[in-house]
Order: sequence, then C-alpha cells, then structure tokens
Amino acid sequence: MEKSDFKKEIRVSVELARRAAHATEAIRRGGIRSVTKKDESPLTQADIVSQAIILSGLQREFPQDRILAEEEIREGDLEELRKEACVVLEGMGLKDARERLESWVNYRGAQRGSRVWMVDPIDGTKGYKAGLTYAIALGLYYDGRPQFGCIAAPAFPWPDGSSHETVIAYAGTGAGAFRIIGEGGRPERVHVSDGTMLARFRVVGSRAHDEGDTCGRFMERAGTSTLIRMDGEAKYVMLASGLADVYVRGSNPRFGIGYPWDHCAGQVILEEAGGRVTAFSGDPIPYERGKDLRILDLDGLVASNGKRHDEILEMVRAISKEARGS
Repeated sequence: MEKSDFKKEIRVSVELARRAAHATEAIRRGGIRSVTKKDESPLTQADIVSQAIILSGLQREFPQDRILAEEEIREGDLEELRKEACVVLEGMGLKDARERLESWVNYRGAQRGSRVWMVDPIDGTKGYKAGLTYAIALGLYYDGRPQFGCIAAPAFPWPDGSSHETVIAYAGTGAGAFRIIGEGGRPERVHVSDGTMLARFRVVGSRAHDEGDTCGRFMERAGTSTLIRMDGEAKYVMLASGLADVYVRGSNPRFGIGYPWDHCAGQVILEEAGGRVTAFSGDPIPYERGKDLRILDLDGLVASNGKRHDEILEMVRAISKEARGS
C-alpha cells in the first residue's frame, strides 16, 4: 500500500472524536445510566452514542474499510439505554436515530477491506463514570501493523492539577504525532520525554487492570516513586506528550492485555512521538486475532519513551517469571 499523508483520516477522525467527546461529556453532566455486560464490564448510554457517531461517520467516509468495535446491540436489548442514546443523537441532528441506531452501532464495514478501523467508543468506562479522564479511540490497522490513530481524552490530567480541557491526539506512520488542546487549539507536534534515569521515570498505570501489581513491583525494582493511575488509552497520550515515561501492564489470565482497540491508536501516537510499544518479550503486539479478539498470548505490555526500553523489558520479564513461580 502506498505511503499516505493521512490528510483525510486526520480530518475525519478528529471531527468524529470531537463530536463523540461533546456527546459523552454532555451525558456525564446530565447523568450516566449503566448496565453490566456479560464480561462484567460496564456499558453506558454514552458508549452507544459514541460508537454510533463514529461508525456512522466511518461508514460514510471510508466504506471500503473494515471495522472492529467494542460494542454491539440487538433488537430488544438495553431498551432504556437505547432510548436515552437516541434522544442525544437526535439532539445532535441525527433525526433518524431511532430507526438506524442498531445499524450504526453494529456496522462492521467491508468484509474484505484491507484496512481495519479499531474503535473504542469509551476506553476507561470506570474512569468515565467516576468523573475522571477516559479515551475515545480510533485506530487504523493495515499492512501488518497499526498505521494511524486518533484519541480524544476529555478531562485530561495536567501536571498542575487542572483537568477541564479535552485533548485530541493523532498520528500517522511517518507523519509525526500531534495534539490539539481545548476547543480552539491548533495542532502542535508532540515528543516523548528525554528522561534516561530509571529512578526518575514517571510511571503511568491502569486503575483497573494491573495484574499482580506489576507497576508497583516494577517501580520497586527500578527505584522510581512517581505513579500516575488512570484509565484507558489516555495513558498513551501522557507518554507521547512527555508527561510520563513508561507504562507497564501485566497480562490477566482471562482478559490478557485487552482487545486490539485498547492499544492500536495509542501505539501509533506514541511511536510517532518517539516511543516504543512491545510485549514483555520485545515482540510486537499481536493485533491479528482469531474469533476471540482478546490479546491473550503474552505476559504483558511495555510502552515507554524508548530510552531504556530494553532494560525495562528485562525487569518486567524477571517480575513475570517470579509471579509464575518459575
């Protein structure tokens, strides 16, 4: 596939991510309704609204591409959430929401498309429900690797303690990584931190997914003391912006490190900002899965500014080995 400047992907994904963020924040202010899915994860009316906005836009602009997306609804399911989602969508001008909601949310694109959008309408629903940051993520995968990503992170946690602005970050392979701060911001290029002293590394870790306290054990071994806990792919935006230095996530026996849409967009943004993302083994993250989309067959994931990545891998491999008792 020819090298792309990603102009259309940037224009479309930034607009869709921004519209989805407006909607999810309006829902958060007005009151979140939630149910528990079969995999014990929460689902809100905002997940449905965000996915409907994004997939209807991708269907219109990139009908030749395939879609992997987190949510799915069927006739008769989640009636209360569906009704509330339709009210929000109709208020945004999507007048046929009641008739088309199911087809938008369940849209999966061209069956034989060579490019695959990996979409998480709300990555970090627990943080979303708690009033914290979360991510709306659109990643594009083809030619065997993530190639483009866009993440909207409402309530982004700045070091000075402020968290009122939405940050939108995006990147395409070979095109650099950028972020837009707030509603009227202009794109600015971002780079990872220059930090090389492990003892001073700022570690960003999951609030909900840290199998065996992998972050804590890594920090003890590395001698570092700064830990930022947050939800979703906003962690990758922190790393790409130079506000954190390393993210470590151990693999859960049941859920692995999550799904392709949990990492695809973030990986491109971080790598284009100068960082690295690998499995504990140092191998690439395996995005091409079978029927079960979960990424299971690895010990964990390390994302970093790239400066001490191989040494970090040695540490986490030792931690993983100890945890297995081998």
